[in-house]
Amino acid sequence: MSKEHLTKEVEHKKDTKKKGRPKKESSQKKVVKKVINPENYFFMHDGRVLKEIIELAEILETIDNEVFYHHVNESKNDFSNWIRDIFENHELSQEIFAVREPRQMQVIILKHLAGKEGKR
Repeated sequence: MSKEHLTKEVEHKKDTKKKGRPKKESSQKKVVKKVINPENYFFMHDGRVLKEIIELAEILETIDNEVFYHHVNESKNDFSNWIRDIFENHELSQEIFAVREPRQMQVIILKHLAGKEGKR
């Protein structure tokens, strides 16, 4: 499944929810949509600020390697920690914890947000 398709599927789910159609969602997905306080935003090494997990997925498309490896390396994964600690999404946090490549991390996040359990 292409990244564009997954992004469109996530957007479709947002639109469906706005139109008031009943949509059964797991508690895990509700956590993904959690509104967070400014003190919990993710402040990237290059100055960009992330407020939602989908923003992380979008930035991973074009993130500079230096910035990515500042946050993700052999000793830490700041993105995984942010998802675990702020959004309380332990499943997604574990899925991306050992990932050391931005595009691979992006695909995992998009699949998760689209409700797909991607097999690696």
